[in-house]
Amino acid sequence: MTSTISMGATIGTLVGGLGGAAVGCVLDGVVGATVASATIAGLFGPFIPAAAVGCLGGLVAFGAFGTVAGQLLVTAPVAVLAAAQYFTTIDTPFPKK
Repeated sequence: MTSTISMGATIGTLVGGLGGAAVGCVLDGVVGATVASATIAGLFGPFIPAAAVGCLGGLVAFGAFGTVAGQLLVTAPVAVLAAAQYFTTIDTPFPKK
């Protein structure tokens, strides 16, 4: 049961964090490139494009939300099903010989 829940937590965190970071990078990259390009170019110069700065902001912001979503959508169901499997196993009578 412990290994099943641990694997579910690992997969939920990994998938949620990477998925949230990818979505945040794309969304904030587009917003950063279109809305704040003049401000970012004024602050950082032409060496750092606005889309890259927006992408980094999206990684930070949406990565955390994705991790929480992964915990709720992957880890929680895995934990419930592992508990159900555990109680089914311990409540099953021994086979007769």
